[in-house]
Amino acid sequence: MQNQSKNTYNQEAAKALGEEFRQTREKLGIDVADVSKQLKLSVEQIQALESGDYSSFSGIVFVTGFLRSYARLFKMDEQEIEGRLNTVVPQTAGHTYAVNREKESSFNYQSIEKNGFPKWILGVAALALIIGGVYVWQNKSDFENQQQNAADSSAVQNSLQAPELQSSNIAVSKMKGDGTQIIAASEASAVAASAASEPAKPTVSVGPDELWIKVQYRSNLIIKDKDGKMVFSRIIPAGSERRFKGGAPYEVWVGIAAGAEANYAGTAINPAAHRAEGEKSATFTAGK
Repeated sequence: MQNQSKNTYNQEAAKALGEEFRQTREKLGIDVADVSKQLKLSVEQIQALESGDYSSFSGIVFVTGFLRSYARLFKMDEQEIEGRLNTVVPQTAGHTYAVNREKESSFNYQSIEKNGFPKWILGVAALALIIGGVYVWQNKSDFENQQQNAADSSAVQNSLQAPELQSSNIAVSKMKGDGTQIIAASEASAVAASAASEPAKPTVSVGPDELWIKVQYRSNLIIKDKDGKMVFSRIIPAGSERRFKGGAPYEVWVGIAAGAEANYAGTAINPAAHRAEGEKSATFTAGK
């Protein structure tokens, strides 16, 4: 156990938790700089969390907040992480009392605080403000991501809705009897359905040994080259495009594949066709 004026924690448990974070990050192929940008911390602070050394942080209450944010970023089990945090930072009593034993073996409990307004209330209030600030900071990015994902999902759902059937889209002929019969559906609807099933056809020029990707929605994009080296790993804005050359075949992961376009050496690729059932993301290889 390491004891400092501002940090008190179980160093061995902290190192074990940090090592688990590091292995998870490396398994996903994400470098420290990307985690630093996502959590709005310095590269040195991320390295300190992964090594279990909290001596450079201003207080242990901030460290636990950063560790929770790290776990949420990689979608680790929150209940398990909370249990690990209780091991790293054991819970202590929040109030102290003096106990005086008298000769007849009875106990008298007297509060340590002096008469007047209890100073410990001010301390608790200050601590609550600090914790509240950390909580707001932690959830700001989560809230923004949730809003963006909700907007993206709504846009995707709207794009998948079937067109309304109008009278101008229906051909009607008389029956031999005294009724009428609808004999043909809208040709426009059939054309639209056929077009929706075809891969996107980019209008840009793509050279040989070149990969071109464009996303319709704000999305995370991860590209690895033929040697498995991370070429690109970043969230890119809606409607933006990226080009890569000289590293085929590429392993491509698109966070929101709906409406995305791709082309390798002049051959169009439809990312949405590579989604697993019920998933928004797509994974495919370009340039085999």
